[in-house]
Amino acid sequence: ISAEKEYEKLQTEIAELEDQIDAALSGGGGRFLLYGGSGGRIDHFLANLQLIAHASREGLNAILVCPDFDAYALTDGALRLPGAPKGTLLSVFCLGEDAQGVSLSGLKYPLNNARLTAFHALGVSNAHTGAPVEICVQSGTLLVLDYAPGGVKG
Repeated sequence: ISAEKEYEKLQTEIAELEDQIDAALSGGGGRFLLYGGSGGRIDHFLANLQLIAHASREGLNAILVCPDFDAYALTDGALRLPGAPKGTLLSVFCLGEDAQGVSLSGLKYPLNNARLTAFHALGVSNAHTGAPVEICVQSGTLLVLDYAPGGVKG
């Protein structure tokens, strides 16, 4: 397949996903789940992270469901996850402008009213303690990568 045709195909797929986000919003919101968007090429994976961030900023509960982890986008709100086995990894990153009022509980390294930026990896490689997890952000968008077994939970 030529590079031009591959680019056109990708643009069509992205437009279709954006249409699905718009349809979810016009249907009253809720959850936006994107399956299988982590394999293959890193640029496509990053594009899918941007899509769930967009969906989250529009008010949807946006999740990229991957074989080894789930990626949640969270904007101006809270995400609650059930407990996972102690030591299971969970990372939190800022997407875009600084995330203000970030609090993490139920994890090995809690935070209280912190500021996360897109240029400092303060939230990487945290771990479940077995307790339920709550992630809150007062202002901004977070990316949460949860390696807990069992698939989508949020």
